[in-house]
Amino acid sequence: MTRPLYVGLDLGGTNIKGAVTTAEAQSLADETVPTLAQAGPEAIMSQMDDLARRLVTQAGAEWRDVAAVGMGVAAWLDYDAGLILQAANLAGWVDIPLREQMSQRLGKPVVVENDANAAAWGEYVAGAGRGAHFMALLTLGTGIGGGIIVHDRLLRGHSDTAGELGHTMIRDDGPECVCGNRGCLEAFASAPATVQRFIEAVRGGADSALAEKVRAGEAVTTEDIYQQAMAGDTLCRQTLQETARFLGIGVHNIIMAVNPQRIVLAGGMIAAGDLIMETVKAVVAERTLPYAARYTEIGRGQLGEIAGAIGAAGCAAREYPPAIR
Repeated sequence: MTRPLYVGLDLGGTNIKGAVTTAEAQSLADETVPTLAQAGPEAIMSQMDDLARRLVTQAGAEWRDVAAVGMGVAAWLDYDAGLILQAANLAGWVDIPLREQMSQRLGKPVVVENDANAAAWGEYVAGAGRGAHFMALLTLGTGIGGGIIVHDRLLRGHSDTAGELGHTMIRDDGPECVCGNRGCLEAFASAPATVQRFIEAVRGGADSALAEKVRAGEAVTTEDIYQQAMAGDTLCRQTLQETARFLGIGVHNIIMAVNPQRIVLAGGMIAAGDLIMETVKAVVAERTLPYAARYTEIGRGQLGEIAGAIGAAGCAAREYPPAIR
């Protein structure tokens, strides 16, 4: 067995994703379990403890082979203190000293990172960001998260809030966002925002193969819209292209603010593939200064749902490299 190994855990309100990796970010085992989101911090920390140890066994290793554990959490945090300030989707997660408590449970050094930053680091070390010294990631799903890497280092900002790309404003009179602001990128281009625009169009009289589902009050998902768009449904296709245009504006803003070498789009919304990507690239070509746009690559994430777990393990390897064990 290659030593040392690193465990990465990606804690969200719905699932906990875990992975065991080598120091070079090669995944040896991964697993996803439902989060006991309403059970409180102690129950969830026990879940993470169990998952970490089980994954090491699945990788054919022993716990003593683990050098450190990384944890990505969908939360506001104090990075230096390893403190979770607030996790909106986890009951009771306010001012939780996660690094200290999990290090005591696991008997290993623990690194705590924002979940989107962890996903960005995962793509940087093992996925679509490899070889780029300046990179930005947009994770597209229920919300829109982001992470920025500058000179091979995660950009956290003065108070650990850099990279909140979903909450950059693209129109000041736009719909209300979950953050309380109006006109955020997330309020236009997230999966719920996409579905809501589609439903409003159907209720306004637009025709679609999904119209009866909407009128019956049945749930419609972005996957439904994507499938019908691929089958030739005009409204579904227009809805996804509109989302992609909003994303293109967001990508334009990232290019002009950060000038990254590569921008990676990841998450469930990217299932729409070229329908999203080509429109995003077209908007960037139309709106962005040519010299800036010319040197920015835009691509899809390669690690899928375990990007955050692999990235969390990578963050642990960055802080506790093999040479200093």
